Amino acid sequence: MEGFRVPKRGLQVRVLLEGRQEFIGQLYVPETGPYGGPGRLSDRLNNEDEDFMPLSCGESGVFLICKSRIIFIEVDVNQEEPEPMDVADRNIEIRIDTIDGHAISGRISYMMPPGQRRTLDFLNAAPAFIPLLGAGKITHVRRASVTRVRELSEGASEE
Repeated sequence: MEGFRVPKRGLQVRVLLEGRQEFIGQLYVPETGPYGGPGRLSDRLNNEDEDFMPLSCGESGVFLICKSRIIFIEVDVNQEEPEPMDVADRNIEIRIDTIDGHAISGRISYMMPPGQRRTLDFLNAAPAFIPLLGAGKITHVRRASVTRVRELSEGASEE
């Protein structure tokens, strides 16, 4: 059975679930991701084939968290390299307000087809979890938990 095991690496994360339940623990991602580089938390979060993920919380043990109840997950930028911003045609600073009252600021970068490069277009087409690059961390915000988005600054021109 060892031949069927997928090598994984643990990421220290902070998870906030609906109802303001907060946990600090380890989530596991594959050593190698779908594009040949290191496995990424965003790939795991946006994988539509799994609704639950195991979270290891030290002495509290391991339990399963439901991805559809996550407000956000934070990971240190030293543990997971951010998505490359140099290939994006938009790189903007935004503030996201969530259903539980949190305000999260950070940079998003994306590439969209010509004529569809507004933040609105990106958010309507975005995956289930949106990565925000902030001060030393990446915060993956569940799109369904977002109540309001405000652009704070822009790093590329809009078409």
